[in-house]
Amino acid sequence: MAVRQVLKQGHMLLKEKCNEVDRVDSSVALVIEDLRDTLTLFQKERKGDYAISAPQIGYPFRIIYYQDPLRSFTLINPEIIWKSQEIVDTVEVCCTCNSITKKKVKRHKLIRIQYSDEHGNEFIEKFINELAFTLQHKIEHLDGRI
Repeated sequence: MAVRQVLKQGHMLLKEKCNEVDRVDSSVALVIEDLRDTLTLFQKERKGDYAISAPQIGYPFRIIYYQDPLRSFTLINPEIIWKSQEIVDTVEVCCTCNSITKKKVKRHKLIRIQYSDEHGNEFIEKFINELAFTLQHKIEHLDGRI
């Protein structure tokens, strides 16, 4: 099991835009394994966290891992290619915060993301409500905006 320490808000890596993944190889597979193992442990410790991004555990790559009881998947080089006009007020908790602080934010209710998975397959997928909110937040991590 490769559980990594989650970086805290203020860490320099969390302020930088992450690098695109050029090719999926064994090093990328190790990052994804670390993301999965770290998120799995984090979910056992507290409820409500369904995704983690590579920079949160010290890797400067555009990778997000999502896991809930029904589905798990990896987004490599995710890009939001469309956002609904409908904006929703929501509350977020982030594992990079120094405390369990809930933050009120506005998020697009529906988004469409283009991404690749760990096998190099490309997708364009629509996400709605909580999943859309979570992925918008994690993409902000990849852009150094958290």
